[in-house]
Parts: sequence; structure tokens; C-alpha cells
Amino acid sequence: MQDIHLTLQDPQLEQALLHMAKQQQQNLPDFVLSILSRYVLETVATEDHALPPYAPT
Repeated sequence: MQDIHLTLQDPQLEQALLHMAKQQQQNLPDFVLSILSRYVLETVATEDHALPPYAPT
């Protein structure tokens, strides 16, 4: 597993995410990862095919 580093360059987005994370009683990195995970799982579930295997270059 690899670390993921994000820099939020939109202060309004950052504040909105912080507010939502606080409502869910999560820290911001965990909350963002949960959103991304849910998005990927829902996207894959609605497609007719699975994601292609990851092949680092």
C-alpha cells in the first residue's frame, strides 16, 4: 500500500470537506479516502466491465 498526499488548493472545498469529516467524526484524510473508495466501488458496480489491472510503468 502506498501513501497518498493531496494538497487542496480550493479553500472553500477544504472547509466543506473539513465540515463533512467532522460531522462523520473522521479526520480529513480518512474521510477523503472513504469518499474516493465509495466512488470507485459505485463506478465499477455500474459498469459492464471491471477496471483494467494496474500496470505501473
